[in-house]
Amino acid sequence: MHNLKPMRILMMVWIILLAGPILSAQPKSDSAPQSPAPRYGHQMMTYDEGSKRVLLFGRAGQNASYGDLWAWDGRGWTLLSATGPAPRDSGVFVYDAWRKRTVLYEGRDRNSPLWDTLEWDGKQWR
Repeated sequence: MHNLKPMRILMMVWIILLAGPILSAQPKSDSAPQSPAPRYGHQMMTYDEGSKRVLLFGRAGQNASYGDLWAWDGRGWTLLSATGPAPRDSGVFVYDAWRKRTVLYEGRDRNSPLWDTLEWDGKQWR
């Protein structure tokens, strides 16, 4: 029988991402944001078996594009990387269980295709 826990976590993340007004209610301070800024049309999410978290990479928001990486552990968000690959959409974002890395493959910025492949090793982009 398949483990449904990763699917439940993904469903929770989708519900949270669809709740834009909740995500945009971030505290006004100089500290790091508590959750990802609202974004739309998101398809760059994957379940990281090693850390048991759902990872969310970038995508476009209402007035900006994001190249950030967030993790959802079932209780809250953690910003893993504020800088890294160029903001994009239409890329492929998957967890490679054999190599224990998350792979970001190609995509598009607002004007053109991006022909790169990058990996998140749990600490940094390579």
